[in-house]
Amino acid sequence: MPYNSGPAALRQACEASLGRLGVDHIDLYQVHRPDVFTHPDDVADTLAALRAEGKVGEVGISNHTPAQHDTLAAALAERGVQIATTQVEYSAAHLDPLRDGTFDVAMRRRTAVMVWSPLAGGRLVTGHGVSPDLLDTLDDIAATHRTDRTTVALAFTLAHPCRPVVVVGSQDPGRLAAAAAAMHVPLDRTDAYRIVAAAQGEPLP
Repeated sequence: MPYNSGPAALRQACEASLGRLGVDHIDLYQVHRPDVFTHPDDVADTLAALRAEGKVGEVGISNHTPAQHDTLAAALAERGVQIATTQVEYSAAHLDPLRDGTFDVAMRRRTAVMVWSPLAGGRLVTGHGVSPDLLDTLDDIAATHRTDRTTVALAFTLAHPCRPVVVVGSQDPGRLAAAAAAMHVPLDRTDAYRIVAAAQGEPLP
């Protein structure tokens, strides 16, 4: 059973997390993937109850479509709870949130956006499975800013006006420090749209 957000399962998962962490409160609790066979009212009831009990602070979602976000947000609002975060896949090699309404719904609802796989699972670093045009564009912009492709790719994800929080992971402190450098690379609209055009493989209209 890959996804189960039924009341009993959701509560059990939360309490198991509390136990593993050795705490009695989780600041941000995210429903990682939507369970389409559980009614949003049931999810909202459980999350609201866990919040009222002090077991969770804020609630968030991950990998939900814009419509799923809207529907659950409406159910939670009826219970006095807002969705604090939405976590989505987004990178120079995966532009769906730009066009499918994900970022637009988040901005309309004032929901913080968290981005996972900002380097396309490392492919934007290695170049494996990425179009040469996109790699050349990232490298060219990197040369202009006297930095590297990884930093520019991360800076691209940060450039959207929804102000994403980029989720990066590494066991190498040097890589984490390099990731932070992306905050200081000012990509202008020309750079950003050059990356979009290269990623989609055709000029913008």
